[in-house]
Amino acid sequence: MSTLPHPGLSNNDLIDANNDPIGIMPGACAFDSALSFGLIRGGHLDVTVLDGLQVD
Repeated sequence: MSTLPHPGLSNNDLIDANNDPIGIMPGACAFDSALSFGLIRGGHLDVTVLDGLQVD
């Protein structure tokens, strides 16, 4: 993640958990929650950090 995008340049598909727009840095990758939880459940990651919204 990077600094917030300038007004008018935000992408509604790139938001944080608070529904605020975020910026991305070159080389960043984004994917949906189905793929992310598939990676977690499939044992493809060494470490996973979940916050309250993800485990509630």
